[in-house]
Amino acid sequence: MDRHVKLSALALIVVLIGLLATLPRPPAVAANPLTGVTALATGWRHTCALKANGDVVCWGANFGGQLGDGTTTDRARPVTVDGLHDVVAIDAGSSFTCALIGDGTVRCWGDQVVAQDGSGGRRLTTSPAAVSGLPDGIEGLSAGFEHACVFEGNGNLYCWGDGPFFEAEPMGLIAKVVLPPPRPPEAVGGLDEPIVAVAAGRDHTCALTELGTVACWGFDILRNGGPVRWPDSRTPVNVEGLPETAQISAGSRITCALARDGRVFCWGRGVGAGTDEVIVEPVEVVLGSTASSVEAGPEGACALLADGDIRCWGANSTGQLGDGTRDYGLLPVRPDVGDLPILAVSAGNRHTCAVIEGGEVWCWGDDTYSQLGDVGTQMCDLGPPGVCSLTPVEIQTPDPGDIDCDGAANATDATLVLQAHAGLLTLPHCGNGSDINHDGVTDSIDAVLLLQFEAGLLEELPA
Repeated sequence: MDRHVKLSALALIVVLIGLLATLPRPPAVAANPLTGVTALATGWRHTCALKANGDVVCWGANFGGQLGDGTTTDRARPVTVDGLHDVVAIDAGSSFTCALIGDGTVRCWGDQVVAQDGSGGRRLTTSPAAVSGLPDGIEGLSAGFEHACVFEGNGNLYCWGDGPFFEAEPMGLIAKVVLPPPRPPEAVGGLDEPIVAVAAGRDHTCALTELGTVACWGFDILRNGGPVRWPDSRTPVNVEGLPETAQISAGSRITCALARDGRVFCWGRGVGAGTDEVIVEPVEVVLGSTASSVEAGPEGACALLADGDIRCWGANSTGQLGDGTRDYGLLPVRPDVGDLPILAVSAGNRHTCAVIEGGEVWCWGDDTYSQLGDVGTQMCDLGPPGVCSLTPVEIQTPDPGDIDCDGAANATDATLVLQAHAGLLTLPHCGNGSDINHDGVTDSIDAVLLLQFEAGLLEELPA
């Protein structure tokens, strides 16, 4: 690129930025809902969605690179994860995300202070990195707060990261004390039967065996702050009082199991049994119908019912139950998600998301970091003040011209187009395209169209 062209482009950029304060707001454009989603993964402050074509998109907080778009910029609209295809499963931790690829390999990205990439080191990765040290043929994964686990088709289990305590024999993630740096993947022993599922929580992990039994280990595994009855465990502890189990899910202070007969059982805090006290043994959650899956959050859970309906219970400080209140859910309540069947649900730290029939995504709860697409209007006391939505909102894809995925097409996007045209930067991976007029190139004409839209001279940009 000629130096004079770059300088001219920079000069024009300065002028464009000066216009920002004087241009009127653009008119509203048509909604572009996120569609084609089959599964969700909600982290501490971000959300990712697996699409039917095997691609992954993420949005929300990105301080650790957990959105996987090659940056650490927060996004109010879904961005496509770099170079990731043929994905069959995803899960999200505190500030990292992992994906299981169709060939049985695993890739992770985000704040790697706990070595989610399996290296044993501490680093930040803004794009997917292959997890080394794992065998071929991984069939399932689960991401905890700061650790992750996977299992093979033969039932062998491997975990890595910070649980936050790692031990060389024969287990892995155990009690909460400060020890040396996190560990790369290691085989987990002490399980009597091959496992068919794993659930990584904040400071504990549970495994489901092929016989339908459940074993857990780690910090505070059964009481989560309750009476000193169950010590931290360095080896798996069988969970008594459960019927044959089909699925498990672990949060911060709660663990839940779906029985093979469709009943749901939980233990810990926020179990949906009429109390917010700690329950140290599994108790059945009365749902009025059989369930098809259960997903635990930090202090509560959501269950999908066999008829496509949904119920949630537990903590609700930011509206994460979706029932229009901030009242603690002592018993299950129904989020205000309309009448369409729910296909999948995922409970994050203080927000919840669901896939409805048709593959669209609705989320509710904390929106301080744009987990809901920067649409929250309710002020919520989250320590520092934050915003939330007490009822579900539909997740939108970037509008045409929204180059930086902040939820609006404006003169800032025009400056990015000009900088890219001058060869000064690479545009963000928002998936909406910077070729505004669809002439095959991104250039100053596209920037002019964005400015006209910002000034209200165009009602909408080309789709």
